[in-house]
Amino acid sequence: MSTEFRLPQDIRTRFYREQRPAAEAIAELKRANKAGDVETMHRMDIEKGKLIALGGVLGNVRKTAKQIRDEQDER
Repeated sequence: MSTEFRLPQDIRTRFYREQRPAAEAIAELKRANKAGDVETMHRMDIEKGKLIALGGVLGNVRKTAKQIRDEQDER
């Protein structure tokens, strides 16, 4: 019995499209941090804190899915 698990391409495409706002918020936060802009970082924490946290979770999901695919490819 095969335990291989692959999401259809349309679901993967939608996942990446839907996570884009979170990725953009994280990038904006990183730019503010690099510039030392504490005011912008604070504003983003208030306005986009949940979106940034979601982006972190989605990043972990993406890494885990890649690891699973890589392990399946090795078989």
